[in-house]
Amino acid sequence: MKRFLKKNIKKFYKKNFEFCFALCALGIVFGSAMKVPSFSLRKVSNLIGIDAFDPKVSIIVKAKAYTSNESRRFLTHNLLAQGIQPVEITIENHTPRQYSLCPSSLNIPQMTPDSAVGSLFRSAIPRQIAFKVIGFFFWPVSIPGTIDGLYLHISKKKLSANYAAKSLKKAGETVSEYSTVYRVIFVSKKEMAKEIEFDLIDLETFSQTKLKAPVEHWEES
Repeated sequence: MKRFLKKNIKKFYKKNFEFCFALCALGIVFGSAMKVPSFSLRKVSNLIGIDAFDPKVSIIVKAKAYTSNESRRFLTHNLLAQGIQPVEITIENHTPRQYSLCPSSLNIPQMTPDSAVGSLFRSAIPRQIAFKVIGFFFWPVSIPGTIDGLYLHISKKKLSANYAAKSLKKAGETVSEYSTVYRVIFVSKKEMAKEIEFDLIDLETFSQTKLKAPVEHWEES
């Protein structure tokens, strides 16, 4: 019986080989076609998930005014005693887009890092003048005056580099996708506000996103 079935099956394949081959090919093509829609739908859903976001919800901005102790700790000097209020700003970008950030992105007047440093070293000017005047009449005094001047120059240069690294870049910078940026701005206490408005520009669509942040720990005097 087995031999009979084998012989008949072989005969059937030999006579209908083309039909069997076409049937198998049709099955493969049909199976592939059935898989394409599911892949496409999955791909489309992923794209929708990436682009479907609201910048006003997905971007978080914060502002915090430094106290005198925090100014000494993070900026090595008490800037508040010089009439300068340091403010730490935070931008949390939870979107797949990149945004432009520069000093003009904030609606509050800001001092440059060099101006803030200059205010700190302004008190040393009278001492330098005194060294020069006395050294003109009694030259040995000019030696400590020169040393003091050199020390002030080096300290000022280092502090300017420190503040520039922590502050907003004048030429602007990019807030990358899914990143958090921390910066410090220097504001005159006379021009401080209870709230800061951020104006961020999408680098792909050039659309603007305006967000507001209350300044934490700021007490108007």
